[in-house]
Amino acid sequence: MDRRRRVSLRGFTLIELLIVVAIIAILALIAVPNFLEAQTRAKVSRLKADMRTAATALEAYAVDHNTYPFARLALIAGWSQINRGGIFMVIDLTTPIAYLTSLNLKDPFIPEIATDRWGDIPAYHQSQGSVSRTFNYMNIDMGRAEWNLGPTNVHWVLISYGPDHIRGPIPGVSPPYLHSYARDPIGTNYYAAAWYDPTNGTVSGGDILMWQGRGG
Repeated sequence: MDRRRRVSLRGFTLIELLIVVAIIAILALIAVPNFLEAQTRAKVSRLKADMRTAATALEAYAVDHNTYPFARLALIAGWSQINRGGIFMVIDLTTPIAYLTSLNLKDPFIPEIATDRWGDIPAYHQSQGSVSRTFNYMNIDMGRAEWNLGPTNVHWVLISYGPDHIRGPIPGVSPPYLHSYARDPIGTNYYAAAWYDPTNGTVSGGDILMWQGRGG
């Protein structure tokens, strides 16, 4: 057996294997964060597309009915529940006229766990209470009427928790309560304070919002 044959059979040394492992680890450190960033950006894009679809349906409904729909849980559990269930409970958008083909427009930043019959899941963050599996919808007109507030120029808002997985907000700036979105949202600049801005980092504080007059 010549020397070249003996060299080919001797295998890799421990040093060589460690170098290969180190190179793979470095490549993984570079690739994994980029993959997670791309995944988050894709979720944000899909969510905004679904919100635009829902926004179009809301405006079409308003043209036909001269008002905006509300989450039907309010008829069962009282007006304090007008936001519960998210867009999933805005049944008037599919019945009897299909302004939307499906109400199951999921918030990709909510975990995939079982929901109750209202489309809510148990609290997974202590400040949140029960949360909607779909993105939230607030009929601002009805919310303000319920809380004895005057009318405003913004009639609805769509809300996702965003990549930080926490409703509302930016700590110390906007409270984590969904009804806060009905309390003079423009006059108090609340929406701007709670707005998710990817330029602060793909996973940063704030909610992904779409409201009447401003898209995502």
